[in-house]
Amino acid sequence: MQNIDNWGKEDFGINYENYVNYIKNIVKKYSAYNDTIREYFIADWKDEFSKLTNIKPNDGYFISSPDRIYEVNIEGYYINLDDEIGGGILFYPAAEYMARNSMPDYEILVCSPQVLKAEIDQTGITDKKTLDKFKMKLLPMLKNVKYSDWETGKEKWKEVTSITDDEIKIFKGNFTGKDNQYLVSYTKRLSFDSYASAILIMDENGKVIMEPSKLVKSDFTYITALGTADYNNDGIFEIIIEIGYYEGRGYELRKNTKDGHITIASGFNFGV
Repeated sequence: MQNIDNWGKEDFGINYENYVNYIKNIVKKYSAYNDTIREYFIADWKDEFSKLTNIKPNDGYFISSPDRIYEVNIEGYYINLDDEIGGGILFYPAAEYMARNSMPDYEILVCSPQVLKAEIDQTGITDKKTLDKFKMKLLPMLKNVKYSDWETGKEKWKEVTSITDDEIKIFKGNFTGKDNQYLVSYTKRLSFDSYASAILIMDENGKVIMEPSKLVKSDFTYITALGTADYNNDGIFEIIIEIGYYEGRGYELRKNTKDGHITIASGFNFGV
C-alpha cells in the first residue's frame, strides 16, 4: 500500500479530510453507501485506486507469521470508514483469510511480494545467562532514571537499580551486515504516562554498534522491539517495533540502511 503521507503531499497537501472524501466518493460510486455502514468490500480494480495502491486483484503475496509462511492472493479491497480521526489508513488491499480459524487473534504479520524464507522471530533469547549479561551492560546507562509506584498512585520516585525479564528483549542475528550481533530492547513504565526505552544493537561483548532508537530516560511515548524478520531475504534482519503511549500503539517495520534504520511499513496506529 502506498504511504498516505506521500500520497497526500503529492495530491492534496497535508489535508487528511480530502483523503477521506476521496475514498467516500469511491464507495458512493461503486457500492451502496450508507452513513450507518462503516465497512465495504470492492472486488474489482477501479482506475481511482491507482492513487491509493498499485496492488491489484490476484497479485500473489507471502505472509510471515511466528508459526509459518502463508502464500495468498489479493481478493479485492476492504474499506473502513470508521477511522476518520486519522489513526490509520482507511483503504486496504485484502488477501484471502489464511488458515481459517487457526491464526491467533492480534497476530503480527509481515507481508512481502517476494518468497519469504523465514518466519517472524518474536521469542528472541530466553537463556538466563545471556539475559543477565546484557542487563548488566544496560544498567549503567540507566543512571538517573527514576520510576514511581504508579499502579497504587504513590508519587514516591525510586532510582532504577535492576532490570526485570519483562523489561528487556534480546534477539541474535545479522542486523548491520555481520553475524552474531544482538538486538537489545529495553522498555520500562516509569509512571502512568511516562516511559524509558531504547533499542540498541550490540556485539557479543555488549559494545553498542548502532542505536536504532537511542535511550530516552523519560518520555510520554515508548518504543520496543517485538521481533525480527527478513523481508527481502538478504540475510540482514529488519526490526518489528511497537511505538505507543498509555492508551494507544502502532507498529513499524524498520530496515537498516547506510543512513540508519528507516521505516518501510507501518500499521494499526490507534489511540483511545
